[in-house]
Amino acid sequence: SASAAIVTFFDLPEPASASGPPPAKRAKAAEPTQVRIRHILLKHKDCKNRVDKARGGKVVTRSRAEAERILRKVLEDCESDPKRRSALFGQSCRELSECTTCLRGGDLAGDLAWVAKGKMGANFDEAAFALHVGQLSDLVDTDAGVHLLWRTA
Repeated sequence: SASAAIVTFFDLPEPASASGPPPAKRAKAAEPTQVRIRHILLKHKDCKNRVDKARGGKVVTRSRAEAERILRKVLEDCESDPKRRSALFGQSCRELSECTTCLRGGDLAGDLAWVAKGKMGANFDEAAFALHVGQLSDLVDTDAGVHLLWRTA
């Protein structure tokens, strides 16, 4: 029995720059357009809005230095015990933070969800977008108060 083969040739148009280099692949973005952040916010008397909405609307009277001292202790505690970082951060957030995100349960305490550049201000963006996933920031000063940031994604 004889077998038959069909061979077909296609004439494809040559690309305009057939002799030039291949088109460049689209480069990956050097940095993300948004990051997932949890934070602890402490307000102080020089904030744009000194009302603690997470705890009954009291007016915050502490100094910026006092807010920084309190958050520095939280940062040191979280850095000194990486295995308990999530629990320590969550507990400190629920106890101290003056952002209503502290009222979220479990590992969502302090979760700002996905934050796009330009949404939270220059100081916040600079710190948040410089972090690697799982890394804590140094203290970040904004119009809202002093923050401790943790990039979760």
